Amino acid sequence: MTRTNPLSKREWEVVKLLLQGKSNKMIAASLDISERTVEFHLKNIYTKYQVNSRIELVLKLVNLTGKLEIEKLGYSTVDSREKNTENKDMLNSQANWAKASISERNKPMKPSIKTKLQNALTGFAPGVFLFMAMAIALDGIRSFANHRNWEAFINASIKNQSFREVFALELLLLTSGYVFATLVINAKYLSLSWRRSAIAGVGAVVLLVLLSIFIQPASSLVIALASLCTGMVSVLFTLRKTPPTIGS
Repeated sequence: MTRTNPLSKREWEVVKLLLQGKSNKMIAASLDISERTVEFHLKNIYTKYQVNSRIELVLKLVNLTGKLEIEKLGYSTVDSREKNTENKDMLNSQANWAKASISERNKPMKPSIKTKLQNALTGFAPGVFLFMAMAIALDGIRSFANHRNWEAFINASIKNQSFREVFALELLLLTSGYVFATLVINAKYLSLSWRRSAIAGVGAVVLLVLLSIFIQPASSLVIALASLCTGMVSVLFTLRKTPPTIGS
């Protein structure tokens, strides 16, 4: 970049965090701004450096040897000179720096236990709850069409304490199985978006219904184990072929 087209203070902050391998979301959290604002800054940075991607930007910055640019990026010019004197090759030192930065970006993201639990509560559990509620509503409509009596259906299901306990227990068992499986499976192959998790929740209910057809009649223990296992199997709906990277 030429001196006549400098980056703003905020843009330099974004660049420094980008070179640390942080994603847009992580940069936004570090600077206490929105992801859309980060994207706006990156667009301006790419334009000023005449690049189209993060990798191109890193490689472009490698070629900057001016004292002003290096200091703005937060690197010591004294340390840089010492390393160049030892290596007798400044370009080699910069290439290693760029390679390390790109390598850091390409490391797979590993969701924490907290992230997995939040995902289960915001995606999977609501998906199970809503689909089960929808299935009950459809059953109520069918019952009303046959008997023309809503009160009988409501008393037999919604107001029935045993029914509510079974509903809550199924929700708990399915979610527990899902959480357990996400903790066991290699995190880099999981797509923990709330949409994919909600789909997994719906899939868990469908699989449980199909499974219940083959295990009837069954004891409460068998049904509970089936629910737990179905929750675990539903994680298959969240698997991805290509692991995500930090810079994605």
